[in-house]
Amino acid sequence: MPLSTCSFLFRHPYLQMLAWISGNLLFQQMPSLPTIHLLTVLSVLMIPAFMLPYWRTAGWLLLGFIWSFLRAIWLLPDPLPEALIQQPLRIEGQIQSIPALLEDGLRFRFQTRLQASDRHDSLVQLAWHHPPAGIRAGQYWTLEVRLKPPHGAANPGGYDQELQFYGQGIRATGQVVTRGMAVEHPDRESWCWQRVRQSLNDRIEAALGQRQATGLIQGLVLGATQRIQDEDWNILRITGTTHLIAISGSHIGLITLLVLKISQPVSGLRRYRHIPPFIPASLLACLAAIAYTALADWAVAAVRALIMCILLLFAVMLQRQCSMTRVLLQTLALVCLLQPLALLSPGCWLSFGAMVCLILPAGDRAGSSLLRDMLQSNWRCSLGLAPLLLYYFGQVSIISPLANLVAVPVIGMLLTPLALLCSLLLFPWPDAGAWGLFWIAQGLEWMMQGLQIMASWPWAQWLHARPPLPHTALATLGVLLWLLPRGFPCRYLTPLLCLPAMLWCPPRPYYGQYHATVLDVGQGLAMVIQTQQHVLVYDAGPRLSKASDSGLRVVIPFIRDQGHTAIDMMIISHHDNDHSGGAASVAATFPVSTLLAGEPEKLGMADSHPCRHDQGWIWDGVTFGVVWPETHDPKAKGNDRSCVLRVSAAQGSLLITGDIEKKAETAMVGTSGGRLDSDILIAPHHGSKTSSTVSLLDRVKPEWAIFSSGFLNHFHHPHPEVVQRYQQKNIHTLNTAVTGAVLIKPLSSGTQGFSILGQRELSPHYWYQGRRKMIAPP
Repeated sequence: MPLSTCSFLFRHPYLQMLAWISGNLLFQQMPSLPTIHLLTVLSVLMIPAFMLPYWRTAGWLLLGFIWSFLRAIWLLPDPLPEALIQQPLRIEGQIQSIPALLEDGLRFRFQTRLQASDRHDSLVQLAWHHPPAGIRAGQYWTLEVRLKPPHGAANPGGYDQELQFYGQGIRATGQVVTRGMAVEHPDRESWCWQRVRQSLNDRIEAALGQRQATGLIQGLVLGATQRIQDEDWNILRITGTTHLIAISGSHIGLITLLVLKISQPVSGLRRYRHIPPFIPASLLACLAAIAYTALADWAVAAVRALIMCILLLFAVMLQRQCSMTRVLLQTLALVCLLQPLALLSPGCWLSFGAMVCLILPAGDRAGSSLLRDMLQSNWRCSLGLAPLLLYYFGQVSIISPLANLVAVPVIGMLLTPLALLCSLLLFPWPDAGAWGLFWIAQGLEWMMQGLQIMASWPWAQWLHARPPLPHTALATLGVLLWLLPRGFPCRYLTPLLCLPAMLWCPPRPYYGQYHATVLDVGQGLAMVIQTQQHVLVYDAGPRLSKASDSGLRVVIPFIRDQGHTAIDMMIISHHDNDHSGGAASVAATFPVSTLLAGEPEKLGMADSHPCRHDQGWIWDGVTFGVVWPETHDPKAKGNDRSCVLRVSAAQGSLLITGDIEKKAETAMVGTSGGRLDSDILIAPHHGSKTSSTVSLLDRVKPEWAIFSSGFLNHFHHPHPEVVQRYQQKNIHTLNTAVTGAVLIKPLSSGTQGFSILGQRELSPHYWYQGRRKMIAPP
């Protein structure tokens, strides 16, 4: 390659911006925070890299890494002192968010100083069950709370809530424990932007009441999606129209364009005509974009769009031509500067991916019309984003082009600006604003009815196991080639490049082996056991509210991510909520061939059969056997009626005990003989003090014991005495509250033995540091 060409490549600003972005992205993959010595070495290397022309790109890469490193040190909150964990604590501060509705209370962010020695205020997330009326953003309160470090479930392919806590700067989570001790301080209230958002939210609720579209309009105007019903979310997800509800990049861009077009003619009617009219119009549009982003509480997606709009408006004011490719790279580079964690957000890559699909050369546009452009934009975005949607969510909306063809003009271009205008009219002219919102709500409800019909079509979406990153990269390259103009070389490779992602299937166990996963569902139990051709679900975790349970949040996504479309057997150990709460959701999503239960008469599910100790079967060379209960006794205690299942293969054996306690353990040891010997024991009753007797441990003789419990749960499971009992017998212990989901797999295809690892060990991240050092509360 000629020297001049090398010089051009290494000095090209596009390449340098990509290096800066790559450096930030590289740091976000770090399993732990690097040492300060590494920061020193990188800083020393960066200085000469910027001084040498051919190494300047490497300098930008190092600078991006160092910048994200410094941001992480700055943003990571100090660990919550152990003396404050789950102890009654009286704090004083201000509510910093619009309270979100819970089934029996509210959840909000609260800014306070936890200790007198703290130099800065901390942000905590609080739940207040059965609160008094009138809780609003901006209020000052003195509250008595119990706090614990931020924690979220860790499951394969699951949502990382701790990343969200870290991004929001939340130092602790907890709940208000004594309503009578809460004291409001109205004399301390001062102006803040959250009070403006709260006031607008309250006026929208007062104008619309409890109708279906109230939450949708709050999402369009404020980005507050807490009141949107789960049924509506499901419809929007299946039809690929979720981007039209919460404030997103398209909304920011639309409002900016409307203000620019409206204000430009008006700005020409001014006294000083030597100023071009597009300058004040661009400034007004910029202010409108900033205000709308602030209404969205500076959400990551809105900030991305705001940066892009500001760059384009400044280009207009300076009368400079700029390519969209350059604007996209500059926007992504500025996002790395302001919000490096945005690079880990699916929305970031989906929004930039949509822009790439739209700006790719589309061939000859001669004779194009508005309808043709809309049709082309729809199919280009739907096709171009399909690999990313499959990678992040394991689903692709087939009817997205059709749904968006109707929903984008109606919701995005018509109802959104009108909803914002009518909401603002609620301040000067409440009656006029309420009248307008009524008809906008009516239009949204009609629109949702149409989308619901589309979502009910059997082929509305394609569900598939999430492919690995290399397969996704190949498929993305393939669809981008297809979007290029006809005649472009290698377009015919698109189907070949997409096949690996479309045909991907997660590795299955070999014949005679099994994979077992103890899912992290908090205080409860849910397990999935897979053989070569079969899948068994043992318990489904707790039901958290009327609209949410562990089946929906954890079990169903995991089964889909493993590529399964049906369940051969589901066993619900007994009727307690922490074991059976998600069962109905799982059974409603997947066909279940056989359903066994310890308390079938209480389960309330059709075709359920009682567990009996003589039940056994063999799947793909793996032996399954129920070893308890001895008889079906409806009068026995619920916990002691738990189904106890033993799974055995060449790799090792596994005993799942549900919630049996001392009485059942003693009886089972006396009647089951050698059928209890197992390498791995799922500890009875989450490690409670009323279980895990010495006689059971002596009979089972496990190498490993797994406690499925909630992080710092109020039951104090597993009990320290029980944990000590296991340790005295040299039994290795794992706790899902500490490790996340526990994955049990064979070592290889032809040898005995198994591997047992926690999800946090398999997929470590630096924002996990120092938050799970304890198994039980102090």
